[in-house]
Amino acid sequence: MKFLQSLAQHFAGKPIDWDELEESLIRADLGVPMTMRIIKTLQDREAWSVLGINDVVKVVREEIARILPANPAPIQPLPAKPKVILLLGVNGTGKTTSTANGDETEHSISFVRHGRPNAHKNKSAG
Repeated sequence: MKFLQSLAQHFAGKPIDWDELEESLIRADLGVPMTMRIIKTLQDREAWSVLGINDVVKVVREEIARILPANPAPIQPLPAKPKVILLLGVNGTGKTTSTANGDETEHSISFVRHGRPNAHKNKSAG
């Protein structure tokens, strides 16, 4: 998670500014509910006022892991059916990069790997 590395660098060697941390987590596309959950978890600790960035990163990882399934089921495409995966996210959060680099096997979801580069652009040219 690159945003955790960025967060660690930003807050390294200085006390945690809770408002700035909250803003950073929301900007990292964690969303308001998850951000508030992380902040509450950190502030519920006995010595929350002296927490360092390493404590914050640890809690962020734990809270994210807590809501994700431990063993997610793989995507099982149905035979002879279209295979569509909808990928959503805020601008600049790595959707395209994740799609292009996510799967280097024969099951890649990239248009190029399926022989259809720029398929979405060809419809308007027709």
